[in-house]
Amino acid sequence: MNAKATNTAQLVEFLRTELSPYYPEKEGNAIIFRLFEGILSYEQTDIVLNAESTVSKADQEKFENAVQLLKKKTPVQYILGYTDFYNVRINVDKRALIPRPETEELVDWIVKESGDQALRILDVGTGSGCIAIALKKHLQNAQVMGVDVSDDCIDLAKENAEANQVDVNFRVQDIVDRDGSAKLVQPETLDIIVSNPPYIQYKDRYQMDENILSYEPAKALFVDDENPLLFYKLISLLGSVALKKDGQLYFEINEKYGDEVVDVLKKAGY
Repeated sequence: MNAKATNTAQLVEFLRTELSPYYPEKEGNAIIFRLFEGILSYEQTDIVLNAESTVSKADQEKFENAVQLLKKKTPVQYILGYTDFYNVRINVDKRALIPRPETEELVDWIVKESGDQALRILDVGTGSGCIAIALKKHLQNAQVMGVDVSDDCIDLAKENAEANQVDVNFRVQDIVDRDGSAKLVQPETLDIIVSNPPYIQYKDRYQMDENILSYEPAKALFVDDENPLLFYKLISLLGSVALKKDGQLYFEINEKYGDEVVDVLKKAGY
């Protein structure tokens, strides 16, 4: 690191200089704020208030290491090892997709509609467990289960549940295995099924950022070009059996296939 970058203000300038060839200004500034939050526990106002404060050599080294990884397009969430999702801290690494802000909107929708009811909820394709854990954290009377095809994801989800001190039942299950999925729950016992399944076709991957393609698990992102609605079909069929008569199904979808998803649901009896 530049020997002159020993206080907060100098460090900010160092980071901007180093990252500007790799990231647009707005994104670069957001990353810098995340680094200060993760390494020094600084809010944005703290950066200004502590502009002349000396940064320890150990922390300077952490920033330098982060810069080198960021130049390789490593997601800042993976560098820090966590992200905040709907007021819940979720540990993240290459085992699972990084939770997105739009998925917080899905959780918020469910929370606001559910109140304090004693609901039974299934999260399909749970990944890091962010949806299931956030729902359990905010709907304390609910029973929540999360399933994923990946053993690594389920391990991570369990770690996150323990870190957040919530009781969520996580288990490995491939939703494509219809016989196995049918045994997850008894018929007409679920109030809610929620899922953010893979919905990006492989042919569209050229539109995605390098940091996503290089670091996040492809299985959590992409669906076969020839069957982009696969998971919506499978989950809607599961829901037609497992949901109560007034049960609800919540999806995050590819806007390109919004009408087609509606058709899938209608054909499944929703």
